[in-house]
Amino acid sequence: MVGNLGLVVFTRDKRIRSRPAEAELVVAAGIRGFVLTSAGDLSTWATLSLLVRQWDALERYLTEHPTGPWLAALTNQGVRPLRIRGSKELGRD
Repeated sequence: MVGNLGLVVFTRDKRIRSRPAEAELVVAAGIRGFVLTSAGDLSTWATLSLLVRQWDALERYLTEHPTGPWLAALTNQGVRPLRIRGSKELGRD
């Protein structure tokens, strides 16, 4: 549903891209998603703070990558693309 509506997923699941079943679901649904990959578990406040600090980078990435499927890491340093393992549709691995 999220992919069909053109919405963006935010997750803390750092292993989503390496689990074959989940990676294929990302691809099949055309998901555009940001994975919060900061070390340790972020509190709700720390997560909100990260999103606010990186908001411009998020918007820039979305503008440059308007269609999915893709996953990108969201860290204190900014946004970077993530490889989705086992995804032939994306030309990865």
